[in-house]
Amino acid sequence: MKKILTLTVIAISTLIKPSQACTVISCALKGEVFAAANEDDYMGFARMWFNPKTTERYGSVCFGLPDLQAQAAMNEYGLFYDFTAQNIDPAKYHPKNIYKGDLFFEILGKCKTVKEALVYLEKYDYAISSQVLIADALGNSIIINAGTQLPKSGYYQINTNFDISAVKTKNYSCRRYDISEQMLKEAKTIHVPFFRDILNRTRQEGKLSTIYSNIYDLKRGIITVYHFHDFEYPYIIDLKKELAKGYRLEKISDHFPASFAYEQFLMSDKPMYRKEMMLDEINEKGLRPTINRYFDLGKKMPKDSTITNTLLEVGIQLVKDGYNKHAQGGI
Repeated sequence: MKKILTLTVIAISTLIKPSQACTVISCALKGEVFAAANEDDYMGFARMWFNPKTTERYGSVCFGLPDLQAQAAMNEYGLFYDFTAQNIDPAKYHPKNIYKGDLFFEILGKCKTVKEALVYLEKYDYAISSQVLIADALGNSIIINAGTQLPKSGYYQINTNFDISAVKTKNYSCRRYDISEQMLKEAKTIHVPFFRDILNRTRQEGKLSTIYSNIYDLKRGIITVYHFHDFEYPYIIDLKKELAKGYRLEKISDHFPASFAYEQFLMSDKPMYRKEMMLDEINEKGLRPTINRYFDLGKKMPKDSTITNTLLEVGIQLVKDGYNKHAQGGI
């Protein structure tokens, strides 16, 4: 029974969904401390949610997809993390002491620095298939996967989609890593335009696209957000001010101008698109009128079996959204 429970927890842990491919950077130079990331995926409709401080947890903001599994996050003290997808099986490292919940959301709520996060991680085995970069406002960072911990040794660190242990032997192939590293090596100063240029040069387009891009000023608590690899329109988050407004769950796209390219990208996933359109209608017209309209539509179009499935998906999403609000971001 104990073995079955352990395997079950490992399976749940691997469901923490990083972006399918992304570029994550930390850099500290001449007193400035930044992190930056492109979040690449096959799915749009990205969310961000603000989690105010409680008596038990520091305030934070999380970024992710509709499943509300945080891909990236930063707390009020400038502790940051971001995951990248890997083909690493944590089970082969035989984890025994596994945190039963969202370990990194817990770290975000309890820790201010990388050092504190590492102390917290000593209590548990890393049972996640993805690879994480953790950085703080002091300029420290570390990349961790199930088999490796690699602290930052210079003034920058990069996390893409290969096992970071391969950096030492140069046994990897990733142009996004190489482009980022070349630009970071040549840096004399660092600032938002510099990281915007890196993210622009490492963006992806097509079925696998850069959905959103963030630049984190870890010392000042300011986040610059770009949407769907369009670097002309920044959205600025002052985390301290936003947390003072209380819990909020928002679509990132709501803060940007309409984009035909993004709309076409969304429509390539018809079931997801239909679900999200229903959710938008619920927000605009209310739950009962929207549900009644689609039930009536289902009666008139009995061959359209997708309506029932979509309504079920909408219900599941509303439960997730509601629980996330109840838990103040801790789904």
